[in-house]
Amino acid sequence: HVTTVLQGIKNKIGGNKTKVGYARGCDFDGEDKSGFKEAVKLASKSDMVIAVVGEKALMSGESRSRAQLDLPGVQEELIKELVATGKPVVVVLMNGRPLSIEWVDKNVSAILETWFLGTSAGTAIADILFGDYNPAGRLPLTYYKSLDELPPFDDYDITKGRTYKYFKGDVLYPFGYGLSYSSFKYSDLKVKDSTDKVTVSFRLKNTGRRKGDEVAQVYVRIPETGGIVPIKELKGFRRV
Repeated sequence: HVTTVLQGIKNKIGGNKTKVGYARGCDFDGEDKSGFKEAVKLASKSDMVIAVVGEKALMSGESRSRAQLDLPGVQEELIKELVATGKPVVVVLMNGRPLSIEWVDKNVSAILETWFLGTSAGTAIADILFGDYNPAGRLPLTYYKSLDELPPFDDYDITKGRTYKYFKGDVLYPFGYGLSYSSFKYSDLKVKDSTDKVTVSFRLKNTGRRKGDEVAQVYVRIPETGGIVPIKELKGFRRV
């Protein structure tokens, strides 16, 4: 996956005189830091750093649970050393689950969530990093700050604080979150309530300088009935 991203970036630059260097840094898991020195040296000589981190694909799937949500191995330590060079650091995440990356969120210039992509991953990622494509993805899950905020793993009752419907704490990235190179403005919210239907309408304007997609989302909450009800529920969305 890492070499795929590297090739995509090289293809994007093409015949320019811009040089692209590559250092392994560390494996996706394990404690070996022998590659740190080379990675930091290369970063120090560069205009910017793209750090591809995350999980191995085999860490996700049936019966492949993990005991914690941190970046495996020494990857976060590597990112900290890259950030310490003072150069802008863009983190490209390749992972099969939400990870606890609060330090990364607070200290790097940008984060691109790619999950596990296919053979054209490098080209797609390069298009976004170079601004040739305006991203508009939205998270289908919640990024929590820490595993400690969640109920015990063997408690399957989501009403005790799981998912965006019942979790009451502060999260790193909420369900439905996503950024774009454009900015959007919502206005003129109107709600019409009839006997059997509620209609919600609003105006949406692209206030940025680029064409882009926005995923408008409508969440509702059922009035208190004495029982357990979700904090909110996604009832409608549309990519515009």
